[in-house]
Amino acid sequence: MTALKKSRSRRKHEIDPFNALIAAFYFEEAAKHLLLKEDANVGLPYFVLSAFSIEVYLKCLLAIEGREIYDTHDLHELFQELGKENKRAIQKTWAEWQNHLKNGLKIMEARKEDPVRLAMFRKQMMGSLPKLLKEGAKTFVTYRYFYEKNPRHGYGLQMLPPMLKARILEVKPEWGERANSVVKSGIPPTPPHAPTMSVSPT
Repeated sequence: MTALKKSRSRRKHEIDPFNALIAAFYFEEAAKHLLLKEDANVGLPYFVLSAFSIEVYLKCLLAIEGREIYDTHDLHELFQELGKENKRAIQKTWAEWQNHLKNGLKIMEARKEDPVRLAMFRKQMMGSLPKLLKEGAKTFVTYRYFYEKNPRHGYGLQMLPPMLKARILEVKPEWGERANSVVKSGIPPTPPHAPTMSVSPT
């Protein structure tokens, strides 16, 4: 039994997995836009937004699996709650990306690219996905309250949001067109109390 199930003090949440997909995508996009800001110190808000997108993507997958979702921001706990098939698929994608990254890092080092960017890439090569999730488990909280928590841990999960999104759409391919329609419309997802969007046949 995981820590999530052991904790009786945490509230359970009922979420709409499709709306969670859209919300996570918006936070992921906001984080990516921050990285495009040149000559700006955006590390702190970037970590917060990126970690939160991971949290919501993971909760989306848990909802798809029909699992209970508890009141937590802990990325490692959420990942551990996933079923074996989803965990295996995500870890496989991560390992493949790490192998690809090794060659890319050599090119970046030869070009003497930005030291901060190089450090971020090296961080992502230092361990398995579960290890990096455990290290960055509480990033959303610790970096959001940086002035109180004074976090010392790094963040090596930059490429996880798009991988989680891809896994969700692999499991739910019928959501692809519908999600694109919502995102292109520029409106937020349907709130829980409003009529549910109809799902187009695949």
